Amino acid sequence: MGGRQPGGAVGWRRAGHLVARNRLPLFVMAVVVACVSYVTVTSLSIAALQRRANALLNAEVTLADARTSVDVYRGLGASIVAGLPPTPLRRVELAGAERAAARLFGQAAAVTGRAAGLPRLERAAGQAAQRAVALVVALRPGAANAFQVGVADPAAMRLLSALARVEGAVTNDVAVVHGRVDGAIVDAIIARGLALLVAAVLVEQVRRRRLIRRVASETERRSAERITALVRHATDLLTVVGADGRIRFEAPSTADVLGHPAGSLGDQVFADLVHPEDRVLFQLLCDVGGHQRAELRLRDAAGEHRWFEVRATRMLDHPDVAGIVLNARDVTDHRLLEAELHHQAFHDALTGLPNRLRFGDRLHHALTRRHQAVLPVAALVVGLDDFKAVNDSLGHRSGDAVLVEVSRRLARVARAGDTIARLGGDLFGVLLDEPLDQPAALAAAERLLAVLDDPIELDAGTYRLRASAGLAVPCADGDDADTVARNAEVAMFVAKRDARGTLVAYEGGMHAAVAERLDMVHDLERALAAGDQLEVYYQPIVDLATADPVGVEALVRWHHPTRGLVSPSAFIPVAEDSGLVVPLGRFVLDQATAQVARWKADHRRLAGMTVSVNASGRQLTEPGFVGEVAAALSASGLPPGCLTVEITESVFLGDQAVVRDRLAALKALGVRLAIDDFGTGYSSLSYLKRYPIDVLKVDLSFTADLLAGGRGAVLAEAVVRMGAALQLQTIAEGIEDPRQAQLLCHLDCRLGQGYLFARPAPAGECERQLLRRPAPLVNTL
Repeated sequence: MGGRQPGGAVGWRRAGHLVARNRLPLFVMAVVVACVSYVTVTSLSIAALQRRANALLNAEVTLADARTSVDVYRGLGASIVAGLPPTPLRRVELAGAERAAARLFGQAAAVTGRAAGLPRLERAAGQAAQRAVALVVALRPGAANAFQVGVADPAAMRLLSALARVEGAVTNDVAVVHGRVDGAIVDAIIARGLALLVAAVLVEQVRRRRLIRRVASETERRSAERITALVRHATDLLTVVGADGRIRFEAPSTADVLGHPAGSLGDQVFADLVHPEDRVLFQLLCDVGGHQRAELRLRDAAGEHRWFEVRATRMLDHPDVAGIVLNARDVTDHRLLEAELHHQAFHDALTGLPNRLRFGDRLHHALTRRHQAVLPVAALVVGLDDFKAVNDSLGHRSGDAVLVEVSRRLARVARAGDTIARLGGDLFGVLLDEPLDQPAALAAAERLLAVLDDPIELDAGTYRLRASAGLAVPCADGDDADTVARNAEVAMFVAKRDARGTLVAYEGGMHAAVAERLDMVHDLERALAAGDQLEVYYQPIVDLATADPVGVEALVRWHHPTRGLVSPSAFIPVAEDSGLVVPLGRFVLDQATAQVARWKADHRRLAGMTVSVNASGRQLTEPGFVGEVAAALSASGLPPGCLTVEITESVFLGDQAVVRDRLAALKALGVRLAIDDFGTGYSSLSYLKRYPIDVLKVDLSFTADLLAGGRGAVLAEAVVRMGAALQLQTIAEGIEDPRQAQLLCHLDCRLGQGYLFARPAPAGECERQLLRRPAPLVNTL
């Protein structure tokens, strides 16, 4: 075991090298030191115990020899006791035995005592040896007489007893030593196992560390290759600028991003590529540490400046970089998109004018300057009259063309400091900046409206435009932009209500009128939903020669719960503007067809009765209008030829294809078509030739001019004779004087209606009028 000690030192050195090379944790190093120390100490203990065991084995052999000698001496003693004479040979044997006994017992005492490590046994062995020598001496010739058996035999017995004790002690010691040796061997096995385990862990740790280093090295190599590939194929501009501002490195993407050949910007000053207005910002970007970002304009190879988002990372202290890393991404398209979105957010897409949001912002800034420098401003809101009819009749493409032309005209005559905006729909706003005073503002507004009087040439024909406008001047310093704009819009609504095509300046109290109009819209919605406030009135249409009724015209009336009977002239325009005319017209159509069908079924005199129902341009352009007419006829059972749909001339200015298809579909049902108020709108003989019209209704303004003579009478006569020439039936409206009826009969106008015959009345009253035999007209001409 002593020969393994140098190996332990070698193990220590190797463990130290492993720890130093692989930088093992301190805990692992401590475990290694403890295991190596334990193995070394255990090995030394096993060696010492083995040496002691060998000595004890030698002592056992020596004691066995001593026991044999004692037995010989005991035999000699027995022979002496028996009185055998000592022969010369025996004397020689005794002499040899004396020396042998002295040597053997001395060796036994020495070996046994030292081997067992027991001083008492050593002394006992020495005494036993002395007694043995004394016994031998007592057996010498010449002293036999002095020897007594009682002395010799007890001495031999004590010698054997001493030898037995020594032998027992040695045996026990041998057993203890063997046990210790076995325990030490077990400990050595455990220690060696731990040492092997620690060595295996140590080897695995070393192997893993080496594997980690290889993987890290491979990863670093691949990462470097990947970074190189990314830099080589990057779409962003990657540049390293030195402390002096010169370019130290440029990625190959420079050629794609800026158009400069790769490597052509080396050693140039990067600031020379920056737009002059952005160079101060670029310098701040480079001077501030850390990661900074800013948007700058950089010059490309064509000399144009493009927007870039530049990220600067200051790495002047990095040994491998020693510069400022600039990563620039082209955001020109993004900036253009932002500018476009910003423009769209504040401008109208159709006309390109500022929108309501931009108009309010400009008005707010103008009011701010006014408060600071007492500079007067004014807001003008222009609304096109009957523009919904343009969309419904001419179509949205023509409506868009009208809006574009209006914006061009307003922009052409506006002053340099004015702002023209489209507020939505057919509303335009004009900010009159510094108009001096209200009269000057009114003059500027009238000049703007004057350019809208000229007709507009459209694909469908010539369109004469009318517009109403409202002007508002800030009344107090507390008026904000919203208040001024609202006041101007309220004034415009008042102009539309009272006299279209005019300019109205805002005055206090106008809000109440607009609020009343809004209330009327809400009340009309509730009336249509309830169905108990609206009622259809009927006005008879008579044969002018006999005064016999031949038909009725259906007219709607509104019995408001608080307003009373509301005039049609008050709520029909509201219904047209709000779109409620569509459900309102459907209500009248259903009620009228059902009522006339009942009259025809109940009274033989009314079997030939017809009914005329008005249809607005908004209704005619509705895709489901023809289906609604067919459904009303089917539900009531009224023959289609007994229904006349009256339309105004404005519908012919709409989409010609849509109008032609709708009228053709109505004619296919068997319904008759009439032009109401002929001659007062957009009259054209081509309409009468192009469309399947059956009836012309002469407007009451022409009828009123019959008795006055002059041009009015000539026009009325021309309309009647034109209808007769085209084989169209004519019906005169507004007859209040018998002479009017007689003149119309003289002009071959066979049918008419008016207060002369009957006023519009509810169904029950009208039924009585229809059944009453009329008195013949008296010739007063």
